[in-house]
Order: sequence, then C-alpha cells, then structure tokens
Amino acid sequence: MDDIYQSFYWSKPVLSSESAMFTLSFTIGIFCYSYRYSRYEIKVYSSREYIERHFYDDTLDAPRLVIMLRSPHCPKDFHYRWYNKARVIQSKDFMFALAIYWAILTHPNPPLEIVLALSCVDIPELKRWVQYKLKEIAGGLNHESPVG
Repeated sequence: MDDIYQSFYWSKPVLSSESAMFTLSFTIGIFCYSYRYSRYEIKVYSSREYIERHFYDDTLDAPRLVIMLRSPHCPKDFHYRWYNKARVIQSKDFMFALAIYWAILTHPNPPLEIVLALSCVDIPELKRWVQYKLKEIAGGLNHESPVG
C-alpha cells in the first residue's frame, strides 16, 4: 500500500450488497473529513458517464466530487475546472476547497501542472501532500507519509 494512502481509509462494509455503506475518512492537518457512500454511489460517481454528464454542474457537493476527482476515469479538464473553482472559493469555503485539492492530489495520475500550482497554495497543511505527490511523480519516494 502506498504511504500517501495511510492517512485515509475506507471502512469495510458489514454487508456485501449494493446497499452496503462505506465511509471514506481523511485528515489534512487538523481538518478531518468523513463521507459515507453506498457501493452503488461509488460505482456511479466514479463512472466516466457520470463525470461527463456532470462536467459543468456547479451544484456538486464535496462527497460526490471527491469520488469523481479521484476516479481513474476523471479527465484532466475536470481536474483543471475544479482546481480553478476551488482557488476562487477558497476564502469563502475553505473546507470544500481543501477537499477538492486533496482529491486531486490522491488521484493516481493528476495533471503535473495542477500539482505544481498546488505547491503555491498558501495552506501549510497541504504542503506535505504536494511534496509527497511530486516525489511520487518523479519516482523518488523515500516511503515517508505526507502526514505526521
């Protein structure tokens, strides 16, 4: 398991049905997040079709966006759109913006330009995540978690 994933976890569902509930919990510095999803919601929100259908939907909430932005089906343009939106709203809705940044940084292959841009975001708690992701991209990880 990659070190970046040690600071968040998925709960294990009790049931193995479509209605089984999962909880995604993560922390960035002192900020804690916890979102609940059914197996069906995870499947739908991470699908290419759902992302394409909601590409310009400005009413998306953080729990859906976290799944969408972390999906391997998420196009780079969607990352750019929500990164730019987060920068604009950061002073008004800090927790929402931080969740978007985290989702982008934990994507398997985020756009390098956005990771570099995130290094300029003035959020000290985010710096370790950015540094870790840059090392991961460069292939020079020394197995230190971004949290700690």
